[in-house]
Amino acid sequence: MNDAMRYDYLKIYDAAMKADAAWQAELVRLFGKKAGDVRYQPAGKGQEGSELRRLYLEFRRTSDALQAAWEAVWDEARAKRKAGAL
Repeated sequence: MNDAMRYDYLKIYDAAMKADAAWQAELVRLFGKKAGDVRYQPAGKGQEGSELRRLYLEFRRTSDALQAAWEAVWDEARAKRKAGAL
């Protein structure tokens, strides 16, 4: 992984963790001790136009970006291994 990719990955990781924390904080605010369970239920995604929905969608967006970045890192590693560079 080159320095630019490492920086991008860490930046994306940081954004995903912040989005997750913000969504979880809103779940706790709204559902209290049940937040951990509600997170995995439809109610945890919020209603259209709600702050909870906005935070959930941001979490999904950043999580998807993190997954794509992770796959890019592994694709690069696999290509280097195949080329005998690892």
